[in-house]
Amino acid sequence: MHIDKDILFYIPNLAFIPIAFAMIVGLRKVKFTANEKWIVVLTGIACVSQIVSTILWNKQMNNILVSHIYSILEFTLLIFYFTSYFTRNLRKWAVVLTTLFTCIVIVQAFVFHNPFEMNWVPRTIESAVMIAISLFMYGFIMKTSSGINIWNQPLFWINSAALLYFSSNLLLFYFSSYVAQLSYNLNITIWVMHVIFMTLYYLLISIGLWKTPRIQPSSI
Repeated sequence: MHIDKDILFYIPNLAFIPIAFAMIVGLRKVKFTANEKWIVVLTGIACVSQIVSTILWNKQMNNILVSHIYSILEFTLLIFYFTSYFTRNLRKWAVVLTTLFTCIVIVQAFVFHNPFEMNWVPRTIESAVMIAISLFMYGFIMKTSSGINIWNQPLFWINSAALLYFSSNLLLFYFSSYVAQLSYNLNITIWVMHVIFMTLYYLLISIGLWKTPRIQPSSI
């Protein structure tokens, strides 16, 4: 299957739209004291990252380093968000996890690989950890949502977004490492699928941010 070059130009530019939409919803609906403030910050950083990456892409310049930096910030903010629903003792592990992941990304990028080449190890680790946390959070939601409509809970939507996105990432990154040298068109198709799942990810996040209540639930 032939991949039209116009598609390769428009998709990175269009990918910015769902991210910006999620950020706008968050800025309008979420107070600074809400747990979801971490997600609003994430959407803002994602906007900046996407803009920089797209500019470099359009100028035919390498943008992989931006991806490395963003993966660290994304992992950190998601960990802080999920642990914000728990006590301070558990939140301390957020610092441990994010520090460990940051070290892995830096070592993999600058010691074992070229920082301007895609490295699937940190992304795979991030995806696996986020899948595990998302599954755990579903149990937490079920445990704490007795008599409450989970469809109105921002945590349910954001957690669903994370599970969908990182599950697809784990599969796509795994297959892309094998097909990269086999077929250019197939590799691009996988990348396009990644953008589609990313769009669904930010749409679900947008719903979660829209559902943010005025009064936040207390941590357990």
